[in-house]
Amino acid sequence: MEIQADLSQKLGLTDDIISLVGHPNEMQHTMRKIYGVPHQVFETVRKGVAYSVVEVEDDGLRDIVAIGLNPRHADPDSQDGKALEPARREIIRQFKKAKSEETFSRLVMLDLFATRTETAGELRKMVKGSDNVLDLVGRNNLTLLELAMKDADFIFLGFGGDGGALLTRLATNQETQSVVEKFYTLLSDRIDDVYWLGGTKLGYPIHTGAHGFKTLRKIDRDELRTAMGLYQLSN
Repeated sequence: MEIQADLSQKLGLTDDIISLVGHPNEMQHTMRKIYGVPHQVFETVRKGVAYSVVEVEDDGLRDIVAIGLNPRHADPDSQDGKALEPARREIIRQFKKAKSEETFSRLVMLDLFATRTETAGELRKMVKGSDNVLDLVGRNNLTLLELAMKDADFIFLGFGGDGGALLTRLATNQETQSVVEKFYTLLSDRIDDVYWLGGTKLGYPIHTGAHGFKTLRKIDRDELRTAMGLYQLSN
């Protein structure tokens, strides 16, 4: 599939978002399959920014913005038709099942941390040993989250226990507490549109790959505060 001259409108990229992630023609693009149906995936290649768009349905009307932990290392040569990875595949499946009356145009994937690693363990080590955690979060990441969520129809939290634990660590640090509070405020302002698959024992969002039965549902404000690692601050 040839990349069009300008995909901005199709991918829902405003001028403000493009200024952060780059023009879609400059983004890494791959062909992926889910249940045998090919999907175009566009991912930013700019350092310090985590942003990708999966085209779901050509005639879709609704947009999903999902928030994970952090992106894996990008493969600039990956246009190989491999399957869409489990996390995004499961998000699409859950929304199609729970919102069967809706059609979905795109899934926008964002992350709490823009730093790319192969595993969550690597990120934990980087956060623990970093002199400036904000560089790991990404200087423009909060702005990007705000811009992406502004026009989203549905917002999904799936950053797992690792993400929640890291947020708790940041929330209890005086220098980074304001970052987590801003994350929370952005989501709290859209609380009626925020969904998850339930919480872990500590109240953090279940990762899409967690074992057991999972049901997509709305999160309430108290659950959100705990999910964002802010519960300890109110006790």
